[in-house]
Amino acid sequence: MGQNGASAQDALEIRINDLDGYTRVVFDWPSKPGFAAQKNGTALSVTFDQAASYETGSLNANQYHNVGNISFASAADSSTASLRIAEKATYRSFSIGNRVIIDVYDSDETPERTVVTPSETPTITPAPSEESLEASEETETSTEVAPPPQEEELQTLGGIQPHVVTISSTEALGMAAFERADFLWLVFDTPELKIEPVLSGPNKDDFPAFEKFELVGATAYRMPKPKGYYFYGEGGGILWRLVITPTPRETKPLNIQVTDDSNLLWPSSSVAKVVELEDPLVGDVIQVVTVLGSSDFSSQSREYVELEAFPSYVGLAFAPRADDIQTSKFEQGLLIQKPNGLAVSPSKDTASILLQSDIEKETAAFEAEDFPDNIKRFYDFDRWQMGGMRALDKNRQILMNGIGSKTGAGKAEDLLTLAKLNIANDRGQEALGLLRVAALELPGIEESPSFIALRGAANALVGRDAEALRDFVTPSLKEYDEINYWKAFALAGLEDWQQSDAAVPRDVRPIEGYPQQIKEPVVLALAETALRAGKTQRAENLLLMLESEFPTMSFGRQSAWKYLNGELERQKGNFDVAMDNWTPLLTGEDDYYRAKAGLSVTRMQLERQKITPEKAIDRLESLRYAWRGDELESLVNFRLGEVYIDNDEYLKGLSVLRNAVSISPNAGITEEITNYMTSTFRRIFTDGELDDVPPIEAVSIYEEFKELTPIGKEGDLFVQNLAERLVEMDLLGRAGALLDDQVTHRLQGDDKAKVAIRLAAIRLLNNQPDAAMSSLTSAEEAMRSTGVVDMSKVREIKLLRARALSKLNRATEALRILSIMADDKDVIRLRADIAWGAGQWGVAATAFQKLIDLENIDPVQPPEAYEANLILNRAIALNLAGNRSALDGLRNRFETAMQQSDRARIFELVTRPRSLGLLENRNSVASLISEVDLFGEFLENYRNIN
Repeated sequence: MGQNGASAQDALEIRINDLDGYTRVVFDWPSKPGFAAQKNGTALSVTFDQAASYETGSLNANQYHNVGNISFASAADSSTASLRIAEKATYRSFSIGNRVIIDVYDSDETPERTVVTPSETPTITPAPSEESLEASEETETSTEVAPPPQEEELQTLGGIQPHVVTISSTEALGMAAFERADFLWLVFDTPELKIEPVLSGPNKDDFPAFEKFELVGATAYRMPKPKGYYFYGEGGGILWRLVITPTPRETKPLNIQVTDDSNLLWPSSSVAKVVELEDPLVGDVIQVVTVLGSSDFSSQSREYVELEAFPSYVGLAFAPRADDIQTSKFEQGLLIQKPNGLAVSPSKDTASILLQSDIEKETAAFEAEDFPDNIKRFYDFDRWQMGGMRALDKNRQILMNGIGSKTGAGKAEDLLTLAKLNIANDRGQEALGLLRVAALELPGIEESPSFIALRGAANALVGRDAEALRDFVTPSLKEYDEINYWKAFALAGLEDWQQSDAAVPRDVRPIEGYPQQIKEPVVLALAETALRAGKTQRAENLLLMLESEFPTMSFGRQSAWKYLNGELERQKGNFDVAMDNWTPLLTGEDDYYRAKAGLSVTRMQLERQKITPEKAIDRLESLRYAWRGDELESLVNFRLGEVYIDNDEYLKGLSVLRNAVSISPNAGITEEITNYMTSTFRRIFTDGELDDVPPIEAVSIYEEFKELTPIGKEGDLFVQNLAERLVEMDLLGRAGALLDDQVTHRLQGDDKAKVAIRLAAIRLLNNQPDAAMSSLTSAEEAMRSTGVVDMSKVREIKLLRARALSKLNRATEALRILSIMADDKDVIRLRADIAWGAGQWGVAATAFQKLIDLENIDPVQPPEAYEANLILNRAIALNLAGNRSALDGLRNRFETAMQQSDRARIFELVTRPRSLGLLENRNSVASLISEVDLFGEFLENYRNIN
């Protein structure tokens, strides 16, 4: 093993191998080590938290592409490996199980090396390839320097976690899953799929939606392929699953085999059908082979002269490049053949020297001419026009006549020239068709920068902005400054205004040299980008480029120019000039700009207080139906929702805003609308605006838009504030329902105890003693869970429980609770109430006496109403208890005071001599006071508790 006296537990293996694009070094330890990697110039050091010895002579005797000399040193409880690598080389480091892996990527430099004589060390085993690593083991990545991305990713998913697409049926069906051009395809060999594919997983809403295609005898679904995931098929027959996971698995694909007669065989035993699918992106026909089991798939792409096979996760998919390719199903699998056999060599092996010279010639032609200020360019539209639209048909005929007699590179060159002619004359759709034919004629040309740039421009001119953007972010185009104008143009078409603005070069003057039919759409899009970013000077420079051409523009582009010029003047503060530009559009025939101008005029006049909010709402309501289906409709709804909310019509406003989000869920404005909805919802329920909202509307807002409730304590406060508002309006049932959900599902510990006590009081106010008892039990359990005894909460619970028991006619239990509590006014009042209600007149009389003593009532001065009632209630209780002596004493003490109150006649009746037991019945005495509820005041305080 190359050890110098190392113990068995310190045994270490080091393996090195050059792989495709990088060199891999594997440190194989007997147990999982901790490690850290650091690069300093040409030295890459890897430090381990385990000690070992290793003789590196045999390692340094070999030469590797990206790693030079290696040294290894050990300390008492650690060790360090030092690798010489190129100064500009990049690397990654990670661990799998007991192995630490260092990948050093290819660079233009050669690492430092010294000739070393091999020592008596074992032969070094080549490092395993990446595919052979056990991907199921736990992986800990520690990347110090990773290869830099060649282009910014424009679409990623938030959070990489496993997800599953499930497809079920009552009858067995075949399936295929494959990818092409950054799209994931699912194909089923039945035209009547009863249940749509269902995506499940923690971040399912972050994934793009499936787009459905109905085929002859089949059904297909497509979505943009999520980045950072692997895909695996599972199941088959009536239940299929496509697993989307960040964790790679070991798989055993079925590879396509070349037969003796130069045809292709795919050795699948479960082939179901061969389905034809026209790719809407490329325009060619794909042959999709469905299977009945998920174990049959061909994971890697293969390209042949006459067909291209795509990476598949279930089944097989390929695009024929010849008309007479046939498929046949046999026991051995699927045979792909031609009558005289296929040309099965990969197309890259058949590319000729002529192709390479053609690509170089195309690239050189683009690079030969520069924009002003040395901006590298691709597009020479003036030369490509060849006389413009008047000469287009004649030029096209001449080129087409010449193409018929050519093959290979010569034919492809003429097709590219014809594509340029069409692009320069704003005929992008025709150019795309010609480019597809050129790629079929000369496979490989589609990888050249010139071809990609042409295809990107054609896609952009016909509004296929996503496809155009994929071309413009190709790394081989990155050095060409002119591409940034077109990238910004495509991003504007996607309504990604922020990235469009970031892509626009500082100097926009070069676009002025474009022919009019190309310049107009590009300039208008970039002007709108500048205005959305508030860059008025850039917008003005762009719009001035078209001012002299305005009379010859199409009606639609004239409308666009006037609208943008109006917005420019508005941002400059020239409101009257803005109105001059927008007013003709308000009654014009262009629906799109009639809606945009109407929105802008309404917003400007509202901001300047030229119209009332009610008038603005009327206008915006009518504009909702003036243009449908894109970001403009969302924007109209956004502004309408804002006006409703500013006018305190919260429910209407939030409803309109929700509709705005649903119209264009992927538009850039959607995040702004969602943030505004969230802030409005928060403002209503936490910033004091709830007091201005009618209670029923407040409940409706919460129930309709509860998904906007923040998580955690802030969200809990939302609900509690709303409940308090409902209590104030005597909507006790609704308030209790809100707090009950909090206690049952959201709160813990002291917060739960506090809200549960509050809920119990509300339920008592609502005459629900049983429910109140349940809430108090929850409060006690919550307090016990904290391990802290809060005596103020314990007191509240006891008082409320006693009250609830009394309402349940369990007065004895209630009084027992109060008997062990310290006497204070609340306890005494509740004792009086309970005793009175239970007919325990002696207990009630004693409680009333304590309250009289606490109030220190003057026996001579006129008593307050509350004091007079206390005296009278004690008198009634003593009368009914038969305590003549105490009753006489009460009469003697307070007769003077009571004669000055409105209770004088009643007091005289109850306390007169010899009246004890002489009343018609005791109920007549009790009915003199409709209800004794001294504790009611205590409960009523809960209506306004903070």
